[in-house]
Order: sequence, then structure tokens, then C-alpha cells
Amino acid sequence: MDIKLSHLRAVEWLESARNIDNSWGYLPGQAGEGEPTLLACAAGLRVPLDWLTLTELHWSSLLLPATLSVKKLTPVLIEKFKRAMVVQRGRRLDLDPAVNRPDGSLRGLAWVEGTFSWVEPTAYALISSRILGDLKSKRVLEGRAMLLDRQCADGGWNTGNKEVLGMTLGSDVRSTAWAVMALERSLFTDQTMTRLQTVYRYPSVNSLALTILARQCHSYRVEQGIEQLIQWQRVDGSFSGRCDWTAVAACALNAAQNGGHHFANPA
Repeated sequence: MDIKLSHLRAVEWLESARNIDNSWGYLPGQAGEGEPTLLACAAGLRVPLDWLTLTELHWSSLLLPATLSVKKLTPVLIEKFKRAMVVQRGRRLDLDPAVNRPDGSLRGLAWVEGTFSWVEPTAYALISSRILGDLKSKRVLEGRAMLLDRQCADGGWNTGNKEVLGMTLGSDVRSTAWAVMALERSLFTDQTMTRLQTVYRYPSVNSLALTILARQCHSYRVEQGIEQLIQWQRVDGSFSGRCDWTAVAACALNAAQNGGHHFANPA
């Protein structure tokens, strides 16, 4: 199992998939999008500062501090993140507890302005805020409380609702991994990490790579996941031919070598 070689091949494929404006789309040749571009930056690819500065990133702006090194966070990009923390803030909702169980008064971040708060954008915002040194602002504390309120009975998280019409909903690996990276170890249980381990039985590239990052974030072993992940790598060096998934896989491979990554929580 050559982790270094696998990582190098993934990075080389990402470089070959870079657009002429230095951005990345979700697939090679597609127009640049914020998420795959920022994930490629987190994987160590050269940062397209001009493109990030001039492009409207919408919810992807929540990932700016989480994916870029502090040296690359220009005042303009920091301002983009701060603006997204306002614009993408979820609505406060008066939910009927007989229908929905989340506490609608707790606001996190939303995919679309003025809508329901969701787990993933809230996790992005918490990780980015932590990198900027914001651990106790009102928005950060409320976002953390929202994540904990949305935790499913099986210990993980789904996109944002744990119970509907009296039916308990299960979690998914992707949302759980992002929530785990956003929270301190003391705020979730071993049941959460057990939920993530189910990915080894039913793996996909993205969920497997995110599980590796989440486990490594809190000093859990990742060898089994890395071995499975490398088996998913294509001959061309990509993972499923997708720029975003290949970037996340490259982050996981790099973390396995170096013991840390952009999303890691030191607390």
C-alpha cells in the first residue's frame, strides 16, 4: 500500500483537470464551482486567488478559511466568509413538535439564503470560524447547539432532521463526518464513531475519504479506510473521475501520511 504514490497520482490528476481560469468544476471540463475548487486547494493544489476573489461563491464561501492556508486568506476572502455567515444564516422556524423534532429556534447555516438550517453548511462554518480563532461568538455557540440538537438516535447526523411524524430518521456518513470534524471530541460519543465505521461495509469514495478525515481528526486509526480508499483509485489517478471526490480523497491520503489536515479540530 503506497500512500505517497496514490496521493501524488490524485494530485497530478487534479492538476490536469484544472480549468484555464485555474478553477475546478465537479467534473473535468465543467465550469468552475466554489466547492470543488476549494477542496482542491485543501488538497494542496495552487490556490486561484483571482478566481476566488472575483467569483460569487454563495454557500461555498463558508469553506474559505477551512480549505485555504492562513497565508492565502486575503482580507477580501475573509470578508466573503463573514458575509456568508450573515447571508447564509438559517431561518428561525416555529416547528410543530408533533411533526418535526428539531428545535426550530436554533439557527445554523443554510444552503440557500432564508431557508432551513442544515448540518453540512453549519459544520463548514464552525470549522472555518475555529480556524479564524472564533470559538465563542453567539453564532458559533448557536451553530454548535444546533448540530447537537439535530443528532440522530444512532449517534450520527443526516442532512438536518432527526425525526418526522414520530418516525426516527437515520443518519448518513457524509453529514456525520462533517459534524464530527466541526465538534470537539467531548461533544459526541463512541456511538458516533461506531456509526462512521459502517462505511467500511458499504463504502463509497466520498464517504470513505470523509470518514478517514473525521477519524484522523480525533486521533482514531485510519489504516483500514486508507487501504480501501486506494483500491477505489482509477488508473488515471482520479477517484470516480470527479474533481471534488478526488480532492477529498487526496486530503485523506495526505492526512494519513502527515497526521493532520485542514479540517482537524485540535480541541
